[in-house]
Amino acid sequence: MIQSFICYAQFKQMKQQKVMQDKLRRREYEIGLLKSELAAKKRDLSAATKRLYKLETAMVSIQSAGSEVAKECGGMCE
Repeated sequence: MIQSFICYAQFKQMKQQKVMQDKLRRREYEIGLLKSELAAKKRDLSAATKRLYKLETAMVSIQSAGSEVAKECGGMCE
C-alpha cells in the first residue's frame, strides 16, 4: 500500500515536471518568435527612417534650389 502511494507520488511528480518542461519549451519558442518579429520590425523602421531622411533632404535641396532660381529671376519667373 505504501509502495503504491510512493509510486503514485513519483509518477505525479514526474508528470508535473514534464508539464513544466513543456510550458518552458513553449515559452522559449514564443520568445524566439517575438525576437525575430521584433528584429524584422526594427529593420523596417530603420529602412523607413532612411527613406524619410532622403525625402526630407531632397525637399530641402529642391526648396533651396527653387529660392535661388527665384532670386535670379527677380520674382518675374512665376
